[in-house]
Amino acid sequence: MKQYKLMIMIVLVVFIFTSCSDIKSNDSSDGILTTNQIEDLNKNIPKKDSSESTNKSYAFATYSESLTINEAIKASSIIIKATFIERKQSEGTLNLFSYKFKINEVLKGEINEKEITVNIFDDVANIVDSKNSSSCFEPDEKYILMLYKFCSVYSGDSYSLISGYVTKYSGTIITQTIQYGQILKSNVVRTIEEFSKAINENTNGLNEEESIYGISYTKSTNASEIIEFSPIIVRVKILKDVSDERRIVNTYEVETVEILKGEFPKFASIDLFKNDKAIIGEECLILIYSSISESSNEYFLSSANSYIPISETEKYEEYMQYINK
Repeated sequence: MKQYKLMIMIVLVVFIFTSCSDIKSNDSSDGILTTNQIEDLNKNIPKKDSSESTNKSYAFATYSESLTINEAIKASSIIIKATFIERKQSEGTLNLFSYKFKINEVLKGEINEKEITVNIFDDVANIVDSKNSSSCFEPDEKYILMLYKFCSVYSGDSYSLISGYVTKYSGTIITQTIQYGQILKSNVVRTIEEFSKAINENTNGLNEEESIYGISYTKSTNASEIIEFSPIIVRVKILKDVSDERRIVNTYEVETVEILKGEFPKFASIDLFKNDKAIIGEECLILIYSSISESSNEYFLSSANSYIPISETEKYEEYMQYINK
């Protein structure tokens, strides 16, 4: 069975709310989850998506202190040896860049692609000292990357560095270890052999259960499967567009017309996809995964097919037939 668990660790939470799920809480004006909000979310995690593989473990994370190498190894979704290819500006966030790597070897976890794109903020990707700043990554140089996989219905699945670690190697020697832009001088692994030994001591290596961070959603396009997966289903009236252009979602204030499944407040906010332009005053069917916390009234969708305006008669009636069974 796939397990959902709470893990407290260090990553870049800003990435979650500006470039990934981009969901804000009424209780956290800067968009960063508090530990209490994370605990609230994990109390009410709904049923698993049976359409996905079962060797995954979902976790929400809080980000405040640095992990040790061993802690980062345990927390990583995957660990790879890779060659840096190029970086590109990420859409919607000024200081976030997409770094492309060629995968040379997988040390932990499972990934079938030959290349991988990793989302990294500038302040993590640059070496900072008292005199100047330079990039951690140089074309054609080789790195060991400890990565966490982040899931979001709005932006899909993506990878980022665990605890800001960048480990550069040449042959069998680790030449540099950097964390959040600082070159580490002590308590670092010196060789590939030592790193592999640390992975074996702290994980099950390639057989390790995959830890996935973020917010679960179903990739199914089947109405009955989406309905089964969704813990909350409501018919609402669109009241007001409160979208923020800096975010990758459109947010609307809504009034509940009918609760068809689960519990839902009289008034709430719903995050829709950027290309979903709801009409003020219209009614629609919304299938929801959860809110950020028990005290938040902002909710996110359970799939890419969880917003159905009543004006889309055929699709609305199809969903209602399954709901009413």
